[in-house]
Order: sequence, then structure tokens, then C-alpha cells
Amino acid sequence: HPYARIIKDFYISDSQGASELPRIFGMTASPVDARVDVEKAAMELENLLSCRILTSTDESMTAWQKSKVKKEMIARYAPVGPPFQTPLFNQVMEKFASIKDKDCRKPLIFARQASAELGAWIADEVLKVSFTAEEIAKMKNKVENKFHKKSVTNSQPIAHLNQMLARLDEIEELIRQHPFEEPQYNSSHLSSKVMKLCDYLRERYGNPTEDKGIVFVNQRLTARLLTNLLSHVDIGTPHLRVGSLVGTRTAHGGGEEVSFRSQMLTLRRFRSGEL
Repeated sequence: HPYARIIKDFYISDSQGASELPRIFGMTASPVDARVDVEKAAMELENLLSCRILTSTDESMTAWQKSKVKKEMIARYAPVGPPFQTPLFNQVMEKFASIKDKDCRKPLIFARQASAELGAWIADEVLKVSFTAEEIAKMKNKVENKFHKKSVTNSQPIAHLNQMLARLDEIEELIRQHPFEEPQYNSSHLSSKVMKLCDYLRERYGNPTEDKGIVFVNQRLTARLLTNLLSHVDIGTPHLRVGSLVGTRTAHGGGEEVSFRSQMLTLRRFRSGEL
């Protein structure tokens, strides 16, 4: 930790006597990491920083903490089934038979997993946002670059490259012409897990409220997909205004680069209650 480095490099190693060192007073609500033994962590911290950890014995000083404690609720939903392949997934997969590039196949891997965790509608939405004209252009560029690098040593026929590029064009056209349905609040479109989330949000935002909430997810693309889902009138409510916050690193498969400025604007809109 930066503060620990400062103490070790410039404070403890100082040649002055301990009585002549400057006295430092630090305030924090959580001086140690609660995931380890608290007494051991406190002792190590005191030794490292040549300090003592103090806390108030006056209960009135900590009364405000008790008043803010929220009850934790556990959501129970029917177990999600195994991953499955939607008709659109099968059509796209057929086109991918001659495309071996792992990066290009990432959206398919994600879509298949999403079919179980999130539902059929979101699984198809993965393909919709991952194989746009812009994303296909990026994939074609990667495929060409990798092909030319390999052809230096393997002498691969150019016809193989042309076939892969043609398949990517066919996938783009397939997605463009596919009649995507509007999401419906039922088990044929959404998983039991997503439907339970919708239940909570509909209850909380069924009427005008100043409440705010954050839904944490494991994948950047999941944040975008849930935002798309909850923005539909048949799924969300007029009082539920959603956005996604995913950081600024580059992502594969429909996870377009997100600028730092746009993420800061999202945070500002959340703080102001616009989202």
C-alpha cells in the first residue's frame, strides 16, 4: 500500500530518535481488512506503522452506524437449466464452420452460457450486439492480420482467407435481416434468475421514488445486455431509468470501447437521480 511504503522508506528508517519523529494522526472507519484475523492484522499494522489503533468506548459515538444497517434479503429462484442453442445461434454457428479464430468465436461462447444464466432473448441479443457491421469489420481485420502472419511460414492459400471473410459477411447479413422479438416477461425469453431480478426492480420502481440501486455483474457485456432488457417498456417501469458502467478497457464481442468521459457522465447522471 502506498502509505505503508512511505512509512517504511521514509519514516521508520529515519535516523532521528523516535521522540523526534513527527506525530501522525490517521482517521479511518476500517483500519484492517476484515477478511483476515482482525487481532493479527491490527498487530501487524501497528508494528508496520509504529502506531496504536484506538477506538471509542462511548456507544453514542457509534450509534449512527446501527441506524444505517440495512436488512440483507436473499433472493431464491428456480435453478437455471443447462445451456442451450437458439435457432439463431445454430444459424450463426453453421456459418462459423470454416472460421477457427478464437476471438471471433467468443460471442458464441458467451451467448451459449447466457442462454442458461440469462435466457433465450438475451442469448440472441448477444449475437445482435456482437455481429454488427462495425464488429464484423474488426473481426475481418483480425482474421486478415493473423492469416498473413501465418502465411509467411505455412503458405496458406488465399482462397481460405476469402472464404472466412465471405462467411463473416454472411453472418452480418444474417443478423441484419433476423426478426428480433421484443422481450417478454416469461420463461421462454428470460431465465428464472433474471425474472427474479425484474420482480425486485418492478416492486421497488413501480411508483415514483428517489431510491437508487446498483446491480453487480461478472461480465461487461452482461451489464450492457441487462440495460437493454430493462429499458424495454414491457420489462421495466416508467420510473426505472437504467444505464451501465463498465470501465474503459477494450473488450471483445460487442463490448465496444467506452470512453472515460462517457463513464463519468453516467456516474454524474446516477448521482443526480437521472439514472
